[in-house]
Parts: sequence; structure tokens; C-alpha cells
Amino acid sequence: MNIFLLILCSIIIIYSALMLILLIFWTSDKTSNCSQKNNDFYNVFIKSDKIIASVIVTVRNEEENILNCLFSLTSQKIENLKIEIIISDDFSTDKTTEIVEKFIETYKNNNFSIQLIKSYSHQNYNLYSKKYSQEVAIKQAQGEIIILTDADCIAENKWIITILNYFNDNMTQFVSAPVHIKSDKSFFSKLQALEFASLIISGGALIYLNKPVMANAANLAFRKSSYIKLIDNIQSKKISSGDDIFLMSAFKKVYGNNSINFIKEKDAIVYTKPQNTFKDFIHQRIRWASKAGAYKDFFTVFLSLTVFFANLSIIILGFIAIFLLQNLKIFLIAFIIKAISEFVILYVGLKLFSLHKLLYY
Repeated sequence: MNIFLLILCSIIIIYSALMLILLIFWTSDKTSNCSQKNNDFYNVFIKSDKIIASVIVTVRNEEENILNCLFSLTSQKIENLKIEIIISDDFSTDKTTEIVEKFIETYKNNNFSIQLIKSYSHQNYNLYSKKYSQEVAIKQAQGEIIILTDADCIAENKWIITILNYFNDNMTQFVSAPVHIKSDKSFFSKLQALEFASLIISGGALIYLNKPVMANAANLAFRKSSYIKLIDNIQSKKISSGDDIFLMSAFKKVYGNNSINFIKEKDAIVYTKPQNTFKDFIHQRIRWASKAGAYKDFFTVFLSLTVFFANLSIIILGFIAIFLLQNLKIFLIAFIIKAISEFVILYVGLKLFSLHKLLYY
């Protein structure tokens, strides 16, 4: 029993040490120079009147969300740059395409061009259509910088320009940015927001550690020219989710860890909705977990196992403490160590985005 307890406690100590390392790298100044505007980078596009970026939104049955998304995108402060918005429809059966078409007819702005692509009309349409819809849109995009988001997301009005600032050097090929669940007054939605924030902060810190593992397809960007060169390296196109992780993994494989960056700025946040029910929440997590078997990167597997076994260890220690009260002290110490390590990195990360009040719940 003593050896078993030692193993459980060791796992929690390793996990807590990892949280401390992530905290150190999260507070690093790796991106301090990236957010500065590079006029030479922009002038090439302004003088040539070329489209600098294409924002791609892949949709399926998003009639409740797509209009707010379009308003958000077309309200962006982009100065004199030309931006393309592509809505790639993935076999919607509701009024999504009608809403988009009507918006395109009435919208007038020379700096934005909007087009609707019905990807299922293409010959290669198949069961795994979201990834194919996205691929079709990327190939048709005219912008050098591809920015991905989701139909249920709303962005800050400097979102596009903030992302573009991170491509002002030739080394950066792929950029991940924060996604925040905009919670309502319910405890469940605030819990989702907090849990999701922990994933975003951890993903950003790992990128700063030069060990990119996580990204979110609701808010990421990359160079189209680089994407075209590595498209055959993208794994698991037959897995329904994971387009973000596998896309980043392909960039990492071809261009190296240093080619990937994370934007630690409030202006780069996109806001999304919480899951309505606990059942929806569980289904979402199961969908995310379904791609785990396709992970091949050693560090990704190590990190996933560490988090899993740390949480499992706390549960096991709790059960042991219930039936063997002499081990209650061990459980409390382990629980406090783990809780403090998680609280500190969450507090520091959330405070940067002025979201630290979530921890009060």
C-alpha cells in the first residue's frame, strides 16, 4: 500500500511541477515584439491592392449564429487592407445559405469581399465533409494569410489586425489565438468557461515552451503558401474532429516548433457559446477524445497521460481516505498541492484577459 500511495503522490507532484513550468513560460515575453505593426509587411498588400487575408468559416445548420458572425467580421477595424470572407457551407439543411446570400446582396464595403461556397457540390464531397469543406475554401482563398473561425463565434473588432501583426516575420507560419466561452449567469456555463480557459492557457504556455500540442480551430491562422506545401502531411482526415490539432501537427512536422506562435492579447479573443446541457457537454468531450488514438507525438501522449493519471490519482486517494482514515492527511496534502498549482496558472492567465473573476465561482 505504501508503494502504491507513493506512486499516486509522485504522479501528482509531476503534474504540479508541469503546471509550474507552464506558468513560467506563460509569463514569458516571447511575443512582446510580435504585436508591433510592421509597415513593410502591410505596404506590399496596400500598394498592390491585393487581398492580404481570407477569413474562412465552415458552416452546417448555423441559421441562429451566422448573421451575428458576419456582423462581427464586417465590423473589423482593418485600416486600408483588403480582407476576404469565405463562408464554406457543409450541406446545411436549414436557412443558413439563404441568410448568407441575402447578407452578401445587401452588404457594400470595398475593403471586404464575401463569398459563399457550397463545398458539397464538388466532386470529392464525402462523409468527412467539414474538413473537406475547409480544404476547398482554403484552396480557393486569395489571401496569403488564412484565418479560421466558427459560425458561433464573435470577435473583438481588432481581431484580424492583431492576428496579422504576428505574421510580420518570415519564421511564423502558424498562429493560435484564445477562445473564450461567454458564460451566462448559470453555474454550469461558468464552469465550462473556466474549464475551457484552462485548456487555452495550457495550450498557449506549451507553445511558448516550444512544445505546441493544442490549438482551437475557432481561432487560428496560417500562411496559405505553407499550407499548400504540407497538405499531404495532415493526418487523420477521416476523424470527424481534430482538424486544429492535426493541422498544427503538420506545420510542426514540416516547419518546426519555432514556426508556431500563440497570441496572448485580449484583442485576439473570439467568444463562443457554452453547451446548453450536460449531455451536450459530454458528447463534445467524447468527440474531442475520439482523436486521441491518432496522436503520434511523444510529448503530446506524455502530457495527456500525465493529466489523466493526475486526476485519476486524486480520485483514488480520495476513496482510500474514506475507507482508511489514516491516509486522509496524504489525500489533503496531494489535493492542496494540485489545486494550488492549477489555481495559480489559471489566475495569472485569466487576469491577462480580465476574466479572473471566473475563479470566484
